[in-house]
Amino acid sequence: MSKILGAPWSGFSIQALRPVDRNLVRLLANAPRASYTDLAKGAGISVSTARRRAAALLASGMVGVHCEVSRVLAEVPMSATVWANVPPADLPGAAALIASLPETRLCAGIIGGAANLLFPQVSIVDRALCLRHVKRAGRLLHEGDLAGDMTQLAMWND
Repeated sequence: MSKILGAPWSGFSIQALRPVDRNLVRLLANAPRASYTDLAKGAGISVSTARRRAAALLASGMVGVHCEVSRVLAEVPMSATVWANVPPADLPGAAALIASLPETRLCAGIIGGAANLLFPQVSIVDRALCLRHVKRAGRLLHEGDLAGDMTQLAMWND
């Protein structure tokens, strides 16, 4: 779900989701390993409805599945953030190309400032190295970059 630009739901408003889907997204964001039974109970719907709506969210691209690994154990303990400037006409193509790379975690358009792309014709505006992450994918990280407690995600206010 992290490769934002060029995703099938680009420009889609999370506010446009049906209430049942918003509840499922909220539940999944805070407990991504929840069973359909737990999702149904939390959303106040039947198990079959939870299964059907979760499948529809996955199929639409609004919800995605990915696995985070310990950068320390994978022997890539550092990450880099790159801010780039791309001619506006080339932005969609450049973003799609960068987002398609397996090592890309996030690719997003930026409005205002010297850069218009976070990460053919790219001019690097700035970069930053991160030697240690304290939180990733809603989880606090312990020593060794291992997943700890989930943090509650508040994606929108009802």
